[in-house]
Amino acid sequence: MKAVIFDFDGTIIDTESVWYDVYRDLLKKRYGYSLSLKSFAQVIGTVNDVLANQLKEEMGDAFDQKWLEEKAEEEFQNRKSKLVPRDGVRELIGFLIEQRVKLAIASSSRLEWVQIYLEKEKLTDYFPILLTSDDVAKVKPDPELYLRTLEKLGLKPEEVLAIEDSGHGSQAAVDAGIETFVVPNPVTSFIQFPKEVTKFDSFHDLRKALGGRMTNTSVNEY
Repeated sequence: MKAVIFDFDGTIIDTESVWYDVYRDLLKKRYGYSLSLKSFAQVIGTVNDVLANQLKEEMGDAFDQKWLEEKAEEEFQNRKSKLVPRDGVRELIGFLIEQRVKLAIASSSRLEWVQIYLEKEKLTDYFPILLTSDDVAKVKPDPELYLRTLEKLGLKPEEVLAIEDSGHGSQAAVDAGIETFVVPNPVTSFIQFPKEVTKFDSFHDLRKALGGRMTNTSVNEY
């Protein structure tokens, strides 16, 4: 293992649970609409239009996408102070750095969005390679983000691991030929993941598993 590619939203920082709460509360208050986790899960790891199109289909002309997007952004800003790296993420990053494993991020979000939180949590320097929706024509579940990240790393799929939290994201990594580990968050815990992935209940468990693997293999030199 020469590198690990992390997803960002929902994986490093659980923005997804906050977004779900925001959309659920706004839709309930204005439309009396109950947004299920199953419906919201369709947008996790990809673009927001998936959810908007579904709401248009169900509510017709009553649905105001512009209002929802503006209010959701406003409400998210009010709640974003709660956002911190998921439990065990910092420890995993530190462990991988100690093992001289290269780190990268492949995110379907915009570059500015990811950078804001990396800077806030002082994680920027750990991820010299960062690819986002700004760098590709198609985001997850298309594998383009992972394939481009492999190019930037200069590595083959079999030399890399991916860490994801969503179905769309893990499918993208699998389709890129990368061994994929999933640590679900509360919003994605019920999702049916591709059969090729290995799922862990926590980042602590994932770190232990990687530690066990590395004791049986030599550390790669760069």
